Amino acid sequence: MANYAWSRPIALRTSNDAYAEDCTFIMDSPISYFDTLTDEDFGGRMCMRHCTIDFSKFTARYEFGSIWMTHGNQAYWKGNQNQDNVRGTITLELL
Repeated sequence: MANYAWSRPIALRTSNDAYAEDCTFIMDSPISYFDTLTDEDFGGRMCMRHCTIDFSKFTARYEFGSIWMTHGNQAYWKGNQNQDNVRGTITLELL
């Protein structure tokens, strides 16, 4: 099971991806911390297309994580899905 996502062929713009399309993400109140909009790992595949991201109301200078977080193979995959052994993202397509 741990390698299932990695055994599927990469097929961009198909049902093998998670999609966010024609969306608007607005930070409409001044919060003090923001971690991430998306977070992919463990063989994840994602496509965001024709989206608008407006974080203009975010005012905390040093408390912003990322918009897209795609984890790599930090611990050189050993077969355990735990915090110290994260297998990376396969694709993130931004249009």
